[in-house]
Amino acid sequence: MEIIGGLAVAAWVLVVPLLTAWLAGERDRDGFPWLVLALLSGPVALLAIGFADRAIGAEFKRCVECREPIRRFATRCPFCRTDLIAAEAAEAAEAATRRGGEVASG
Repeated sequence: MEIIGGLAVAAWVLVVPLLTAWLAGERDRDGFPWLVLALLSGPVALLAIGFADRAIGAEFKRCVECREPIRRFATRCPFCRTDLIAAEAAEAAEAATRRGGEVASG
């Protein structure tokens, strides 16, 4: 009988948080905070992320630096404080350089 109780506790402590973190990843959210929340609150976090909408939609994009979902027209990331205008310009220049190298070598 004690073995069954131990298995139930192991399921509570391991399965619910891992399932919550996985589901958070499927919903385009960072899984680690959801894992911690599930460790503290159990199935409440699993229900919360289960009913949550996807983080990325028509009005969101991902930060080029930290990959967190941010508003599409944001100029500075609220998470990592990256200047998005400069970062996106540098990323576009790097992509253009790569395309130029492919054309020259092809």
